[in-house]
Amino acid sequence: MNLKDFFNSDMETIGRWIQQGLSWWLEELLALVPQHWRARLVKRPQLVVDWDEHGLSRREGTNSKPFDATAHSSRELDHATIVLPKSRVLTRELDLPLLPPNDIRRLIALDIDRLTPFPADAVYFDTEIIQRDTDRGRQRVLLGVMSRDAIADVLARAQSSGLGAAALGMRGEAGSNIHFDFLAQARGAGGLSGARARLPIWWAAVGLLMVANVGFFAYRDSTALDSLRDDVDSQQATVAMAMHLHAKVQAEAERRAALLERLAHNAPLRILDAVTRAMPANAWARRFEWNGQTVQVSGYRQGPADLLVKFEASPVLRNARALSTNAKPAAANTPEAFEIAADARPLVKR
Repeated sequence: MNLKDFFNSDMETIGRWIQQGLSWWLEELLALVPQHWRARLVKRPQLVVDWDEHGLSRREGTNSKPFDATAHSSRELDHATIVLPKSRVLTRELDLPLLPPNDIRRLIALDIDRLTPFPADAVYFDTEIIQRDTDRGRQRVLLGVMSRDAIADVLARAQSSGLGAAALGMRGEAGSNIHFDFLAQARGAGGLSGARARLPIWWAAVGLLMVANVGFFAYRDSTALDSLRDDVDSQQATVAMAMHLHAKVQAEAERRAALLERLAHNAPLRILDAVTRAMPANAWARRFEWNGQTVQVSGYRQGPADLLVKFEASPVLRNARALSTNAKPAAANTPEAFEIAADARPLVKR
């Protein structure tokens, strides 16, 4: 089937394709669960009716009694299992590889015209695993086949008796064993409708509810996220003001720290100590002036003393220079006046 065939099909055909897809999906899911869980998920109807040449009889355990439709509710009548004698069903045992039940049915569907005297479009079939040999990788499968006309005739007669068939099987060899369910394939092919045919609809409704549940939680989380975003936006002004105050406090702290460091760097005692260390032993000061940037020292020296070199070599002072010079050389053993100035070295920022 291609896209053109899909668009050219009527709604009934498309609905049948969707129903077949849902049935296949449900069968694949049921094949993954354990057998005892599968029995709970797919319960057979409680009302079991035998159909043979003598007419209808109700199955109660291993016993049977004549069927009376008035003794049952409409729900029981609409969900009945009709059991046919073995003579009405064509059976055959097959030796097949170990495959899942769905794969077995697909394998047989491709080869049904060779395994039976009927073409594939004229019969409904079902399978039942009899024995599995895991060592050999093989399994024995019981194949049951009924013509579509025979099934349609049985269902028509059941409907005339007030029965709505939910399953159509074959009577076993002993006790109350029931083999096969031909209506499952019939409904998958779009030939029947009934209570069990509505099972995919219920599963689809469950899927829609799950999607709605996920959507509700996603909507709730989105609403909570929007509320949180609104709260954050409403606090933006407060946060901006707090950050502005924090920046001002930090800038003021840095300014005060720089001021304290500058005061410590330009302290008079520090400059006085540097001048004292730069003065040679044969020189002494009589005046000391410090204006925060330049220091001026005047005094006397006796004998040669290169004061400028001494001041320039100081780690605290720089740019030493003489403010006055004496043109006449001093007499021996006579003090010579001097007046020099120097600048404080700039503060190195860390």
